Amino acid sequence: MYLLPAILPVDVPVDAVLRIHNAGDRSCTSLVLEFELPRALTLEQGRRLVERERLGPDERYDHRIRLRALKPGPCTVAFPNFSFKDGGHPRRYRDRTIDVDVQAPDVQLAPSAEPTKAQPPRPSPARLARSIFINYRRDEARWHASRLAECLRRYFPRQEVFLDRPSIRPGEDFRRRLDAELESCAALLALIGPQWLTVTTSTGERRIDADGDILRHEIAVALRRGILVIPVLFDTTMPAAEALPPDIRALADRQSQTLDDVRFNTSALEIVFAIRRMLQPPA
Repeated sequence: MYLLPAILPVDVPVDAVLRIHNAGDRSCTSLVLEFELPRALTLEQGRRLVERERLGPDERYDHRIRLRALKPGPCTVAFPNFSFKDGGHPRRYRDRTIDVDVQAPDVQLAPSAEPTKAQPPRPSPARLARSIFINYRRDEARWHASRLAECLRRYFPRQEVFLDRPSIRPGEDFRRRLDAELESCAALLALIGPQWLTVTTSTGERRIDADGDILRHEIAVALRRGILVIPVLFDTTMPAAEALPPDIRALADRQSQTLDDVRFNTSALEIVFAIRRMLQPPA
C-alpha cells in the first residue's frame, strides 16, 4: 500500500495515490482496502473504500485521492482492513498505519512521476550538525532503542543517529567511541522503562548506583555538557529526583516524551519534532 506524499502543506489540496500491488505469482481476488483519516486531514476526492474483483500476478491498481490538511503537526492514516483471497485462501491485515507530516503552507513538494513507499522527509544535514545519542539499558529497551533509531534515520542522516549497535565496529574500543560521541552529540535520548531504576547487579546493588555503570555515565556527561537531554518513557513514569544518583539528578527536571507501543510511529514522530524545535534554528 502506498500513500503520497508523506509530507503535506496546510490548506493546500494535494493529489495522492493509494497503490495495491500483487507481487505474487498468482491472481488475488475479492480485494478490499479501507482507510481512515485523522481530523487533521479531509478527503476532497476519491473514496475511503477500495474494492477490486481481481488483480493478476504483478498487476497494480492505483486509487487516486485528493487530500487537504487542516493544521500542522504529525498525524496518522489508518488502514483498519486490507483483505483479499490468495488462491482462494482468505487473508486479512488490520491496523496498518502511515504517518503523515503536515507542515507550514510554504512547504514545497518535490514532483514525483511514480508513487513510492511513504517515507518521512529528510532535513538537510546542515540543519543538524551533530549526532543524536540513544541511551538505553540493553536488557530492557533493546527493541525500543533499535526501532526508535530506525524511525529517526528516516528524518535525519543515518550517521547522525548513534546507537551503540551497530554503530560500534567489532574490535573497536567501545568506551573510547562512546566518550567521543558523547562529547560531540547535540542531543541525548534517555530511554526509561519500568525496570530502569530497579535492575540490580549480581551483588544486589542497583545497577544505576554501581561504579562504572555506562548508562548513568552517558547521562551524566550529557547533563554536564548542558546539551538537549530528553527522557523517553515507555510503560512507566518519570523517576523522582530523590531516587536518582546525584550526578544525574538533574534528569528529573527535563521535560519527558512518551514512546507508546500501540502508536509507536506517531509517538516517535513527536520526538523528532521535539528535537527539530530545540536544535534547528528557524529558516
